[in-house]
Amino acid sequence: MAKVCSFCGKKATLGLSYHAFRGGGYCCNNCCAGVHVLFKQLSQWSVDEFQDYLAYRNAYEQQFVSIFKPLINYGAMLVDPEHGLFALSDRWSYELLPNPYSQQIFEISAVKSYSITNKVDEEWVEGVFGSTLRSYYTIYINIEMARPRIAYNGFQLIYRAQEHELPSLKLIEQQFASWNPNLLSSDPLDQQRILQERQQQALQQEMEVRTARDYRMFLGIPENEQLTPALLQNYKNRKISALLNTTNDFSAMDRVEAAAGFLMNYYHLS
Repeated sequence: MAKVCSFCGKKATLGLSYHAFRGGGYCCNNCCAGVHVLFKQLSQWSVDEFQDYLAYRNAYEQQFVSIFKPLINYGAMLVDPEHGLFALSDRWSYELLPNPYSQQIFEISAVKSYSITNKVDEEWVEGVFGSTLRSYYTIYINIEMARPRIAYNGFQLIYRAQEHELPSLKLIEQQFASWNPNLLSSDPLDQQRILQERQQQALQQEMEVRTARDYRMFLGIPENEQLTPALLQNYKNRKISALLNTTNDFSAMDRVEAAAGFLMNYYHLS
């Protein structure tokens, strides 16, 4: 049975080779022409994912290329801290210029998750004073995007560098966190810390919601009433008047002041 290109409908095997998608479907060389080298391994993607990538590329590529300023790099990953963009390149250099055929540019805010891993190779190197065992590091990135809806595992960022040659990930991590605050770090320890901070923030927010609800009930404020500074002051005065008619308990008066002050800050009425 002839292998037909899922995009142009022509025979996919015309030419030197064809590309097969995960789950079925093919792409001819013409429809893949000019596509970044990152996406030539089509076995990682379905037809729908590749189509989504092509639509993304057609919509944004020229716009991103025109503004892209790669001021930070980690091997084959180039980062534009001014516009919140990053590119994966088929080769790396501090002086790479934007080129849609050697780089694929994405928005940092559209990253769903990523992890950076390394592989260590060791070999004996002959020298003047004998053999020395050297370790070489190859660094990979696994990345999942929300826009376009694709994932890529094992893109090579740095090939066979010695440990002292590896650049620090700190700047990359900072930029990704700055442009995408909900994104987890690629460092497991940082992931644990961030998750703990988010859990604490969620608990704090839950406590504030409960406290606001309790104070509204205490001051007699209806659940759905939209508060204003003047309206809150009226409820506060009304509650104080009611307490003065029934008790001389000054701690209750203090609670009225505390409730009004909390609600003032909670609803940003000041």
